[in-house]
Amino acid sequence: PPYAYSWNTVPATTTASATGLSAGVYTVMIADANGCVTSALVIITQPSSPLVINANPTNISCYGGSDGAIDITVSGGTPPYSYLWTDGSTDEDRTGLTAGAYTVVVTDANGCVITLCTVLSEPSELICATSKSDVKCNGANTGMAGVAAAGGIPPYTYLWSNGETSTNISGLSVGTYTVTITDDNGCTTSCEAVIGQSSVVIVGNATITNTSCHDAMDGMATLNPSGGTPPYMFSWSNGQVSQTATGLGMGTYVVTITDDNGCVLVDTASIIIGGPDAIVLSITDSAETCFFDSDLSPYQHGQFFYDQWVGVTITATANGNGVDTVIIFDSNVNGTADPDLEVNIGPMLIIPDNIVDTNSNGLVDDPNDNGTGGVMIFEFDECVTINSFVFVDQDFNTLPVVTAYDSLGNIITQVTVPNMGESSVQVVALNASCVSKLEISAVTSFAVTGFDIDCNTVQGGCVNGSVDLTPMGGTPAYTYMWSNGATTEDLSGVPCATYTVTVTDANGCSATRSITITPMNIAIDSIASSNTSGPGMSDAQATVYASGGLLPYGYSWNTAPTQTTQTATGLTSGTYTVVVSDADGCTVTDSVTILDNPSPKFTNNEIVEDIWDVKVYPNPTDDLATLKIETSTSERLIVKLLDTKGSIAFEKQINTIEGINEINYSLGNMPRGIYQLMIYSDKHSDVIRIVLE
Repeated sequence: PPYAYSWNTVPATTTASATGLSAGVYTVMIADANGCVTSALVIITQPSSPLVINANPTNISCYGGSDGAIDITVSGGTPPYSYLWTDGSTDEDRTGLTAGAYTVVVTDANGCVITLCTVLSEPSELICATSKSDVKCNGANTGMAGVAAAGGIPPYTYLWSNGETSTNISGLSVGTYTVTITDDNGCTTSCEAVIGQSSVVIVGNATITNTSCHDAMDGMATLNPSGGTPPYMFSWSNGQVSQTATGLGMGTYVVTITDDNGCVLVDTASIIIGGPDAIVLSITDSAETCFFDSDLSPYQHGQFFYDQWVGVTITATANGNGVDTVIIFDSNVNGTADPDLEVNIGPMLIIPDNIVDTNSNGLVDDPNDNGTGGVMIFEFDECVTINSFVFVDQDFNTLPVVTAYDSLGNIITQVTVPNMGESSVQVVALNASCVSKLEISAVTSFAVTGFDIDCNTVQGGCVNGSVDLTPMGGTPAYTYMWSNGATTEDLSGVPCATYTVTVTDANGCSATRSITITPMNIAIDSIASSNTSGPGMSDAQATVYASGGLLPYGYSWNTAPTQTTQTATGLTSGTYTVVVSDADGCTVTDSVTILDNPSPKFTNNEIVEDIWDVKVYPNPTDDLATLKIETSTSERLIVKLLDTKGSIAFEKQINTIEGINEINYSLGNMPRGIYQLMIYSDKHSDVIRIVLE
């Protein structure tokens, strides 16, 4: 010693030990201090094959699930092998995993090490949103509900709590309907649609004005309904159709109330109009009074007339007991001063006492001193006992007939007054021994009181509006004059506008009413779509959201075969057209383009992962909501917020950068409820359910 060493490595190793050698044959030369040299041959061996690791991953079937698995296969190197995962597990294979990245380090018996990272993915969250139409009439089954699903793995199946399996269900009564959506992986979610209804239409407290006299027709009833959906329509048993029925006599009137949805009061309401008892005329033995004291003397049995009303016809028959005189006065229809009739009758009972009075001499003055016009009839004996005084006021348009009867029911006097326009009849009857009652009958012409109108609204750009007019009241036949010049009862084939019609009956009485025909346009608000996972794939889908028109909607996609659901699935890249039709047959068309997501990028033979993660927090929220997007690319995104009817609450465009992006939205001024937030671009799409409470 000392010794010198020389290995045939490159570069040459001059130490006793040579390291970092690969498999092969190595020679070492050893020289001592005297220059003596010797050599040795060393053979370095290696395993027959390199250490190799392969993974067979099983992705998570449902969003948020933990059924992922990784099956590891190791070959080469020198068994046995040991395993160490990043979460500390030393098992070869892993099960019960959630979505994420998992790294394993495998070491063989020689200490050789190999590492593998495996990423487990999961579908987007399966979400749903419902729309509904409440029951229009209390107790009916006219409700409707619909559901839209997104996320998960299409196609979807639907199961409602009432057994229905379609996206839209109808014929529903009040209640909560739950729908369960199952995607192609068997993942499920559920939504509820709560069907409500209007309250029952009730009459409420009616305001009733009784008649002033037993046989009068001046009663009135005003209804104060509640419940249902205002405004209301009324149908009285006497033909009136307004909320207030007027000109009523004593009796019971039945009214049917219909609300704006066509709901009818379950039990028709009966309104009772009362009034004072009929005047019962009786004869007493009180002192007789000879009260005829006028300038028509000398007094004699028979008839006396003071007649300024041309055309008045009078028929009077004496019926014993000295029925003497009928006096008819024209109360001056032209409005000049009325004649002042004074009859000296002595003590008397006046019923009612608020419509006539006696002067200081005990005389009864004609109460009709206001020049409105009318007729007065007095019937009396030479000397009679006075029991009652009746005053009746009646408006008329046609010929009124006034009849007086005796106590046996025989006609004493019948007066027919010609039609002189709008005027008034005053009848004054004094009870005498032969007159027990006075009856008034008049044929009157009432105004046209109302219409029934059915309007077919104009759909889209069509011009097929119509109005079905049904006049009520008045005296047929009717004539019609519309604001567009039409003279027919009904309108058809007219555009949207406001139309006014004047209906005139046979007596010239008229009424006017307007109706507005408005469009009910169906529109496509948006089409949400996803791209294929790559070229040649057929795993994209598109969902159309419509509003307006008349539910339910029908769908027709130009796929092969034609798909007729709201969501078209199994789509390849290309442009697709969808036709949405409503219950009236009106249609609207739109299209959507499906793209292929690009193939994975490779750098140094390693896959560059496409990162796309979208969250909204807090959720539920009462105002502020933050949209958090984590992405591996910079791109322009479209953000839409849809309500349960598919209507767009807002639509915005944002530009993202690689990494984490956060955008704040204020939702506090929007109606409370469930919304769908759609985020999509040419490469990515997502739908998130937001609850605003």
